[in-house]
Amino acid sequence: VHVTPGPRREGVQAILTPTCRKLSKTVYIGGTACKMEIDSGSAFSFIPWEVYQRIPPEKRPTLDPFPVTVTDYQGNQVDVRGVGRFDVQFRKFSGKLRLVVVRGPQGSLLGLEWFQPLGIQISVAQQISTPTIDRVCSEFPEVFDGHLGCYRGPPVVLKLDPTVRPIRLKPCRAPFALRAKIDTELDRLIEQGILEPVANATWETPIV
Repeated sequence: VHVTPGPRREGVQAILTPTCRKLSKTVYIGGTACKMEIDSGSAFSFIPWEVYQRIPPEKRPTLDPFPVTVTDYQGNQVDVRGVGRFDVQFRKFSGKLRLVVVRGPQGSLLGLEWFQPLGIQISVAQQISTPTIDRVCSEFPEVFDGHLGCYRGPPVVLKLDPTVRPIRLKPCRAPFALRAKIDTELDRLIEQGILEPVANATWETPIV
């Protein structure tokens, strides 16, 4: 989380960042159950517009402008619809808390501002155990099923210097005996979704 002078900029890490193991709690917002990811790296709590729409109209507060620029971990600005004070119930707590509503594919996020009212505490592990290979394989079977997985986070943008001219290199001559193997490997990478055929590329470099 980072804040700069002037118009505030708030970095939201877990809204768009995939993590190994996410901790979440079900909180009732305006009487509507909402599963929220706990993130101590975010100062505020967020819900997407779709969740806001599920709350009964009579329990949805009018949203006020939010004077903070919210960005994801890549620095992309998040579309903030507004902020309001919502009726929140969690365990023994029942009261109004500030909540930011955003647009986009983000999930609901429970930030630091709600920790004290809801009685959420962060504990530090005193002992770290080394997991066995079998335990890791059983805990993350999708990683070891022999198939290549796909990144499910937000699109990754490579910001290039617009003043740099694109480079196009001619293909290298591959030995005749290797051409069939190269074609087979290219077909395999395309089939797995690693590569995507394009007619004309802005940047070009040889593969061999």
